[in-house]
Amino acid sequence: MRLVRLAAAVAAATVLLPAAARADADPASDVLLAQDIFLPFFGGKASDSTADYLHDVVTAANDSGFQIKVAAIGSRGDLGGVFTLFGKPKRYAPFLGREITFQYTGRLLVSMPAGFGLFWQGHDTQREERLLASVPIKPGTDGLVESTANAVKKLAATDGHPINVRRSGSSSSSARILIAVAGGLVLAAVVAAPLLLRRRRRAAA
Repeated sequence: MRLVRLAAAVAAATVLLPAAARADADPASDVLLAQDIFLPFFGGKASDSTADYLHDVVTAANDSGFQIKVAAIGSRGDLGGVFTLFGKPKRYAPFLGREITFQYTGRLLVSMPAGFGLFWQGHDTQREERLLASVPIKPGTDGLVESTANAVKKLAATDGHPINVRRSGSSSSSARILIAVAGGLVLAAVVAAPLLLRRRRRAAA
């Protein structure tokens, strides 16, 4: 069943390609319309086991009734056209959240090496923000992704949804491949957008 959902996410990401190509914005705002996780891409990718760990934690959280989407931002490149917000997770979280509110209004967790940001449309998140401040972020891409998973577990547990997922993970490599494909399709469209726009302008001239 998980693979069926992931395959659907790949298909959804493919449908989003024209929109992503038209808008030179942040990749996560497109990827999170098709799936629950955005992983670091341009500044280094997470290992299979670490990415699987985050995937399993987020899946378990949502299955338990604790609705959440996650964007792990490892570098300025992961932010596309809004790269100036790198290092400012508390500013980027509401920015990203408002971009996807037409489809999703649940919790949105943003992680960067500088810390965490949380956005939840129509809710006060001060309590959650204080909780996130106590979660250390480990160095490197794997450290960031693992720390993000730990933050989700802590948030869910505090809300009465304990997540019993360990670091070893249980997702198959095929599951992570499908996640990567879904994200990669949209990222490719965002990267290609400026070139496509220039070509269109030249053709119209």
